[in-house]
Amino acid sequence: RYDYAVSRLIPSGDTDFYCDGLPVGSSVLDLGCGTGRLSLEMARRGYEITGLELHSAMLTKARGLAQQERLSIHWTQGSFFDLEYQETFHRIIMAFGTFELILNSHQTQSFM
Repeated sequence: RYDYAVSRLIPSGDTDFYCDGLPVGSSVLDLGCGTGRLSLEMARRGYEITGLELHSAMLTKARGLAQQERLSIHWTQGSFFDLEYQETFHRIIMAFGTFELILNSHQTQSFM
């Protein structure tokens, strides 16, 4: 259901928007990556992707899709409130309304 809904709601070409001005090979953190729609496409284009997702079922599907295509993506299960990455990223993205999942102003301020 999720993938079907996303495919109907997301404008085509949104990957181009997230890749705009970003050199191939750059590192990208995809917060709330879901089943990996954007992470997978960016990996196909040659970016180094780390996908973070709270829900294990979504992450399991993303991992399976990446394996099928032999794409190297670092998948992490967790909340973006608990980020503790040591590396830096060239771009951090929150696609498809992920930011709207932050429930209140206190959470928004702690995230920022």
